[in-house]
Amino acid sequence: MYQPIVNHTENSIFAFEALSRPQHQGRLVPPDLWFRTAYESNLSAQADLLVLFSSTKHFRRTLQGATSPAALFVNVMPSSVVEKSFREGIELLFEAGHCRPQELVLELIEYIS
Repeated sequence: MYQPIVNHTENSIFAFEALSRPQHQGRLVPPDLWFRTAYESNLSAQADLLVLFSSTKHFRRTLQGATSPAALFVNVMPSSVVEKSFREGIELLFEAGHCRPQELVLELIEYIS
């Protein structure tokens, strides 16, 4: 799901935030439980890369034909940012053409250190 980020001064959509809505066996998993479980299982980087790849790929398909590509804000865990596998995954994301660096904003999740 994508939530618009609105520039109220210009009355226009500035960007979108990808909202994680993970599912397990057809049931929604609360995002805070998803992120906390990934963190406690030392799977933060893998979980964040899954979210990044799926949200950017879907977002690009959703906006095909748009006149100006909007930026996409995606929440990630602070522990992911320092992992080499996460940084390499981000490079692959760009190389695969899912988005350009200037179109992606990483937001650090506040409740997990």
